[in-house]
Amino acid sequence: MMDKYVKQVIRACGKNADYIVVLKMDAVIDAINRIKGKIDNLIDLGGLYMKGSFEDVEVNVFRTGKILFKNVKDEERLRDILNKLFSS
Repeated sequence: MMDKYVKQVIRACGKNADYIVVLKMDAVIDAINRIKGKIDNLIDLGGLYMKGSFEDVEVNVFRTGKILFKNVKDEERLRDILNKLFSS
């Protein structure tokens, strides 16, 4: 499911595994709407930036089509999270 929305996954440098996910431009709005409904403790800053958590992972969503996931164990865990976020 994530392949429909994800263009690129970038592992950020640092002690903890953080990942930046770049969404496909034609799927940004749909992807953000799917994520918005599943994030806990959602803070929406005027639609430009949203922050919350999903399964103990901090999720930062930018309207530009980028998502920052903080404290993810590994890329396999990230893929699992993305598939859950983008599922119906």
